[in-house]
Amino acid sequence: MSRILYDLARASLAVAAFAAACAPSDPRQPAPDLSAIVTGYNSPDGTFTSSDELAVKSTVQSELAVINDLALDKIIIDALNAAFPSDAGAPDAGAPDAGATPKTIDFASVPTNRFAPQGLPLGIRGAGFARVTRICPGWDPKPVVNEALNGKIDLQMNASTNGIDTVIWAQLTRCRYTVGSLRISIDKGTATDGGDLAVTMGLQYFEVQEVQTRPLIIRANLMASVNDSPPSSVNFDFRVTPDPVGASLRVRVSDGYVVAETDRQQLFSISAKNGTFDCNPGDGTCDSASGSVVPLFR
Repeated sequence: MSRILYDLARASLAVAAFAAACAPSDPRQPAPDLSAIVTGYNSPDGTFTSSDELAVKSTVQSELAVINDLALDKIIIDALNAAFPSDAGAPDAGAPDAGATPKTIDFASVPTNRFAPQGLPLGIRGAGFARVTRICPGWDPKPVVNEALNGKIDLQMNASTNGIDTVIWAQLTRCRYTVGSLRISIDKGTATDGGDLAVTMGLQYFEVQEVQTRPLIIRANLMASVNDSPPSSVNFDFRVTPDPVGASLRVRVSDGYVVAETDRQQLFSISAKNGTFDCNPGDGTCDSASGSVVPLFR
């Protein structure tokens, strides 16, 4: 159970509010810049050699454990699905029928900066921004809506003429939830751009209706505690794919990054500047198409 609160504004309204005090400017908070990360997954710039064995092995194992234990992709996807229920729309304040729920909201029709629809529509256009607060479910077997106890996730997104901008990001405040028998608490990290969690599809616009079917690149910069352990830093990015289910990780090597592809349990390939290596955990090798072999597990 969670409560969703919405705060929408078109850019022109917010600009007008400040016009008397200062020169007009775009009030939308800049989104975290994930462009270098997206490029890193599409075109790895690191060379994979046998000297990278330990770094790749340890990074893949430790970061996969964090992704799976904390269910980081599920947290952001659940928040998006709650904010954009597939059957929701936004009431048009200018329409005579207040119950109308069009599938697209145009920020030009939003008269104030407070808005509380049943859920955002899948289509958003116009210069504006939306902040969506989701109260976290907490640790109780019967979840209750209690922000003070369970914390929250604040999603933020900007929009332009053709839709939602490429990055949606979230700020965390002591968000509590469970994953199996694990009691998880995540809180803001050290990100200076406001993105404790930031997600992109790597496209020009964020296609909300395709969250379940497209690969997502997620950057995490947060503090996490499991079963009341002291909080530890989580600061890395990963890419998740729905079909087949998998997770990719950028791993730093001597001259850049390689991309390790996994099924969320085991490594099965590495993409690098010097080729793609198919990995076999059984015999501990990764073989490139050119025939070179890198021992990975000894």
